[in-house]
Amino acid sequence: MHAATPPSEQDPQDQKLWTAAFISLNAVMFLAFCNMAVFFELFRHLRAMAMSAEVAGLVIAVFSLSVLIVRPLISPWLRPGNARLWIAVGTAGDILALLLYPWAHGALALGLLRVFHGLAYVVMGTAGIAALTGCIPPNKSGQAFGMIGVVTLLPYAVVPPLVDPVSKLVGGYMELLALTALLMLPTFPLLIWAKPTHSHGASGEGRLRLKEIAANLKDLRISSLLVAYLFLIACFSAVFYFVEGFARSRGIAGAGLFFTFATLAEIAARLLLGPWTDRTSKPAVMLLAGLWLSACLLALTLTHGEVSLLLVATAYGLGWGLLMPVVNAMVFELSPPRLRALNTNLAMESFQGGFMLGPLLGGVLIGGVGFGALFLACAGLCLAVTLALWLILRHRYPRPAGT
Repeated sequence: MHAATPPSEQDPQDQKLWTAAFISLNAVMFLAFCNMAVFFELFRHLRAMAMSAEVAGLVIAVFSLSVLIVRPLISPWLRPGNARLWIAVGTAGDILALLLYPWAHGALALGLLRVFHGLAYVVMGTAGIAALTGCIPPNKSGQAFGMIGVVTLLPYAVVPPLVDPVSKLVGGYMELLALTALLMLPTFPLLIWAKPTHSHGASGEGRLRLKEIAANLKDLRISSLLVAYLFLIACFSAVFYFVEGFARSRGIAGAGLFFTFATLAEIAARLLLGPWTDRTSKPAVMLLAGLWLSACLLALTLTHGEVSLLLVATAYGLGWGLLMPVVNAMVFELSPPRLRALNTNLAMESFQGGFMLGPLLGGVLIGGVGFGALFLACAGLCLAVTLALWLILRHRYPRPAGT
């Protein structure tokens, strides 16, 4: 185990969260996720181009597949010290990809463009996470990951309502995608302030060796957190993709508001509860959130009206707003400084994998036993995973300062 420096012995600068670097990097991530949010209508526009549902789905999926394959390959080479260069390279590729959308015609051209776009995005996003790990004081990791989560959620609340009217103004959806390249330009001046601000962020420079990576993955605390996160996000994504069909099957109106209410509750939980999570036992908070979410998923199977559905959505969002940043904070805190960028990006890999696993297994369950059984299975899995993780970490996790 790697001993952390006691807060009392840290440089005061190392205990600051709201630095110019942290703010500017969050602004960069906000722009990147605004860029991603405009793609929520891509499937409809591909279908309007006379693509079959299967081909349209494949064109969309190759982006995520590129990210899933490439992130673990490049993560060992990206560190706070070299991240700014690669954020700039990825952003330049992202801008080029966006400008090419109006010129890509047909499934093959669009599929290849989506692969290129995915490669540019994963370089930018992985480098962005690596840079952020150099700006987070360990004693404020809960607050930091709560705020990072808010930054990644806000675009999905703000951008989608603007897509249709702006598309009409600029001449079409593909033209809108090209226009969003302009949103990425402020990234370059923002990188001026994005230097690592904490001593741990500048330490341990140099390429990670395979022996270090293997030893890191053999650490039961890290490997169990990564596996647990994969299954927890699979539960989250199953609800994300199938709650509308569930509500429709029960004749519940307003199902589209489920994730509006859930997202607002999640943002509130991240903002209000982040400081509290840094003062208490994170494994205990994680278990509490898992119990809460299991109860919410059980309650979801019992809903038969719009009011009850939205009440469950609000409670559900509060649970995820507590659980997700705590898991990410534990990965960060349990990693020695040299491995924080790698492990935080591996947590993002688990997140991406969960979004592929959830709909894949969820579709099988719905086809065999229905929506209710799917959400019951998610409730059981969420409870089992958080309980197992608590049993593993309860004696292997440092106590918060002052307790």
